[in-house]
Amino acid sequence: VMSAETEIPIISNGNIITYEDVVDNLKSTKADGVMSAEGILDNPALYLPQLGDNDDSAKSRMVSIADPSSLSNVKCDKKTRKLQKKLREIEKIEKKAKLDGDESLNNDQKEKLATKQDSLRRLAEIEKNEPKVQKGSGG
Repeated sequence: VMSAETEIPIISNGNIITYEDVVDNLKSTKADGVMSAEGILDNPALYLPQLGDNDDSAKSRMVSIADPSSLSNVKCDKKTRKLQKKLREIEKIEKKAKLDGDESLNNDQKEKLATKQDSLRRLAEIEKNEPKVQKGSGG
């Protein structure tokens, strides 16, 4: 579907990890824009380079960037997010089991339920070992 053939904006999605991915995706798909899920979580400044690409008006814009030291634990953050997502899925399965009974669960759901304690333990271990970042300290 070409955006010229419709008034509906075409948004591309998938495997957007770096700014180069954004540029390459827009060139190859000719979409009106791109969106990112995991990439933007791992790199909150994913779209930031666009402000400096041959655009003189971008130089007058004020951009605030977080202290990079708070982003040093990205791999740990990704593991934490994945475990939290898994635990949210387990919570939904538990609610379903409570409403409809255990017999309403398929084998995959039962296997996920069986991993709850291990997932909780791993999450607690990661959070215990994460360096604490002090937020909002004024000086």
